[in-house]
Amino acid sequence: FPMMVPYYDLILGTSVEVPMLEGGKVKIEIKEATSYKIPLRLKGKGLPVDEHGTRADMHVHVVPDFSKSLGKEERELIERIREMNKEG
Repeated sequence: FPMMVPYYDLILGTSVEVPMLEGGKVKIEIKEATSYKIPLRLKGKGLPVDEHGTRADMHVHVVPDFSKSLGKEERELIERIREMNKEG
């Protein structure tokens, strides 16, 4: 399922709580520079698959959240980062 994560957390890394399919939450680590194209696999956190309690894996797709408008200072910082990448 999709999990909206602020773009700066995908760049810097963070930990977030993910709601489980059958209730509750699990905390996951999002590593620095995580690609939103590759789902994160939570081994054994999916739905039950047999009578022995074996559970499937749950896949979480992190989606960059760009819904917040940039303020003047944020825009200047991001523009500076873009310029630094052009230089090096």
